[in-house]
Amino acid sequence: CLPSSNTWASKRKTRFEVSTGSYLFNSCSGRFDGLKALKDSYLLMQMSLSMFTNSVLSNMFWLVFGLELLLIGAVLFLLDYLAKSPRWAHLRIRPFAKNRYSDGRRILNTTLNQLFAVLLFICFFIYAGERVFYNSWWPGLTRLLGETLGVLLLYDFAYYWYHRMAHHPKIMKYMHGVHHWVRNPTAGESAYLNVLEPTGALLILFGSVWLIGPVSHLSWALTFLIYSLTNLIVHSSLIIPHPAFRLFNFWVVKHDAHHQLFRFNFANIFPFWDAMFGTTEAEVKKSHPVAPSQI
Repeated sequence: CLPSSNTWASKRKTRFEVSTGSYLFNSCSGRFDGLKALKDSYLLMQMSLSMFTNSVLSNMFWLVFGLELLLIGAVLFLLDYLAKSPRWAHLRIRPFAKNRYSDGRRILNTTLNQLFAVLLFICFFIYAGERVFYNSWWPGLTRLLGETLGVLLLYDFAYYWYHRMAHHPKIMKYMHGVHHWVRNPTAGESAYLNVLEPTGALLILFGSVWLIGPVSHLSWALTFLIYSLTNLIVHSSLIIPHPAFRLFNFWVVKHDAHHQLFRFNFANIFPFWDAMFGTTEAEVKKSHPVAPSQI
């Protein structure tokens, strides 16, 4: 005989309650597992970030470093635009001309070198930050100037000899010659290098900070900004006809002559190293009275 309608409805209701309860349990269980996974991911992220932050490498330190990278990138693109735009051709030290390599090779080389340099900075901060920095954004004006100038002077002195040594024929052939394929530089081509060259230059910078340090966060931020911007400026090939840009123009003329004739102006920031060691343009031409193309 058929079950009564009340019995059938009761069984159906029971099945519905069981299936609904099971669904709700599974849903809640799944939601709980999802929340647990999110919490675990957050804790893992915190553990990963903890290697980047400590009493010295604060969040502010990393924020300022990131903002400086953005500023340097903006200056690079601006200087490149001015150097390559026909509208601003009158600012170039000489007419814009392509170099000995393709645009694809230039983009690949400079991009990889820039990324590698950022990676080296991060590694330096993580492994030596607590030794070379102290957590202060205002060490006082005297100390700020002393730390910044001390690092830059020591760096530029060592870099002068590193750069001069790089012009030895064998080193020129296998390392520094890659950069001197750039006969008509722009700011972006300051990073057109054999990867060994920026590695050596950054090790000199890190060593200078290590010897002078510990330095304050502000001293380092200023040092890094001057180091980076001068490297872009000297390669910009731009002469800006205004008294405020006299130092800018001096750096450009000095380094442009180096790219054209190779044998003088090895210092990057402070010109007195060339004057002290007889490698200014005037001194070299005086001691080597030959045609400019042979110097």
